[in-house]
Amino acid sequence: MLSPGLFARISLPIGEPRETVLIDDLAVSADQGKNYVLIVGKENQVEYRPVELGQMVDGLRVVTQGVQPGEKIILKGLVRPGMTVAPRLVPMRQNVTDKQTATLTKADGDSASKAVRQ
Repeated sequence: MLSPGLFARISLPIGEPRETVLIDDLAVSADQGKNYVLIVGKENQVEYRPVELGQMVDGLRVVTQGVQPGEKIILKGLVRPGMTVAPRLVPMRQNVTDKQTATLTKADGDSASKAVRQ
């Protein structure tokens, strides 16, 4: 029962489960109101990638457009687009519970996108 002045946040998973891309929310930056991530592209070149974001699930952010499964995302380091980097792969944070995984299935099985630390 709610008393005056209190509120509740309710999440009802409705609809069919769908495959989606999840990335660490720490990888997302904003520039003049637009969200983006830095990707390690061909020949270890840093690429700027605008993204459209969905809901947050235990520190992981749903990406609706801009990142494909298996792409390497930069989490740390002072880098700029066009720079060549020597990426160090780290496992993606796995805070999603089994119940949430049922409604937000990761796109490639173990991690939607590979996390990279500089």
